[in-house]
Amino acid sequence: MSDIGYVRLYRKLLDNPVVCKDADHIAVWIYLLLNATWKSLDMMFEGTKIALNPGQLITGRKAISAKIAVDEYKVQRILKLFESEQLIAQQTTPRNRLISVINWKTYQPDAQQNEQQLHNNCTTTAQQLHTNNKDNKDNNVKNEELYLVPAEQEPESKPVKKKKKNVQDMTPEEQKAFDEVWSHLPRQDGIGKVGIAARKNVSVVGKEKMLYAVDQYVKKIKKLQTESKYVMMGSTFINSGYLDYIKGFVPEKTEIELLAEQQQEEASAKIDFTSMILGEGGNGFGNTGEQKRQNR
Repeated sequence: MSDIGYVRLYRKLLDNPVVCKDADHIAVWIYLLLNATWKSLDMMFEGTKIALNPGQLITGRKAISAKIAVDEYKVQRILKLFESEQLIAQQTTPRNRLISVINWKTYQPDAQQNEQQLHNNCTTTAQQLHTNNKDNKDNNVKNEELYLVPAEQEPESKPVKKKKKNVQDMTPEEQKAFDEVWSHLPRQDGIGKVGIAARKNVSVVGKEKMLYAVDQYVKKIKKLQTESKYVMMGSTFINSGYLDYIKGFVPEKTEIELLAEQQQEEASAKIDFTSMILGEGGNGFGNTGEQKRQNR
C-alpha cells in the first residue's frame, strides 16, 4: 500500500449505528478503508496468486489488533458484525483473511485518479501559497483550505429517502406483523438496515414463529446475563439471527383443527363404549354364546 493518497470519509458515517457503536468499531472500520487497495494488483493468498480488486485487502485479526491496539478477539467480533450487517464480505483461513469492503466503488470512486490528483494538487498548491504570500488574510485562509482539501470536491450527498416509501409496498397485515415482532425485540436499533424483503419475510415465516424466536433469544440472554452492548441488534435478528431460535416451534392449532380432533375423540369414545357393552362378537350383555354354554 502506498502512503500517499486519501480515502473519502463521509459525515453520514456518524449516523451508522454499527460502525459508530464505540471507538473500537470505528478504529477497525477506518483500518479497513485505509488498508484496502485502491487499484487492481496481484497478490498471493493461501499459496495462490489472485487479483486483488479495489476495496479488498488481505489481513488478519492479529495484524489489525497490533495496529490499532484493540483486543484481537474483539476485532474478530467486530468483523463478524460488519459481515452480518453487509458492510464487508470476508473469506477466512487459519492464517489470514481476504476482506472486501462492500460498496467501495460507491463511496471511493476513481481512487487511482484521485491519488494522482492529490500529488499534483500538493505541488501546484504549494506554488500558489508561495505566490500569494503577500495577499490579505482572507486569501491566505483560502489557500490553506486549498492545500488541505483535494481539488475534486465531495459530491453533494443526495437526500436520504425515507423508509416510508419502502413500507408502501407492504400490505397492512405485513406491516402490522413486522411492527409487532419489532416491538418485542430486546434491542430495537438498526431498523434502517431492515429492507423491504426482510420486513415482508416476517409474514412469510409467520408472526407467531418469529415471536417464538424472539422469546427464545430473550430467555437465552437473560440466562447468560448478556451485557446490553452485546445483545444482537434488531436489524441483525430480523435479517438472519432469528434462524437460530425457531427450532422447536410448535404452531398453535386452528379452531377447525381443534374441532376435528374433538369430533374424532368423541367418535373413538363411542366405539370404545360400544365394544365394552357388547364385547367382541357379544350379545349385548358382554357374554358370547360359547361363554353361555360353558356356564351351563
